[in-house]
Amino acid sequence: MTGAAATPHRCVVCGSGESETIWSVARTPMHAVRPAGMADIASGFGQLDIVACSSCGHLSNRAFDTDAADELYGALVLTNEPVSPGMIAAVDETAALIMRHLKHVPAVLEVGGGGGALSLALARRSAHVDLVEPSRALRPERFAGTGVTLHRAMFPVPALKGRRFDAVVCR
Repeated sequence: MTGAAATPHRCVVCGSGESETIWSVARTPMHAVRPAGMADIASGFGQLDIVACSSCGHLSNRAFDTDAADELYGALVLTNEPVSPGMIAAVDETAALIMRHLKHVPAVLEVGGGGGALSLALARRSAHVDLVEPSRALRPERFAGTGVTLHRAMFPVPALKGRRFDAVVCR
């Protein structure tokens, strides 16, 4: 589905107010896995309105409902977690690729890191990682002694204001 964006929406990358809908779904599940006890509940659905910035091409969901974020991240269902040897290897290869371009012992910020697999892989390679992930399914204990600091919140995080990073990872 294509068409001009109907709602004013500024690109977070370049600030442009012009975008075009490239894909839209009126009602889609918010969770990859429906949490136990939600089978008969009408909530758990959201809207997608994927737009491309007319200036820089950045993709975003114009219909993202910040009021529904608590439901989305409070479900205690951890997503974006590698579950097979191939997926684990891919995360490890991604960490190696990132580290090849950084100084020794870099400071890395990962925004929206799911279960933290990439942050942990980066930390194993001597990076100091700040992971910003709002999911309440993620526990700080997982990162104890790893070199990863979990900020269980939506980005931006006040505690990181003014900090400089050698790399910022958003996937």
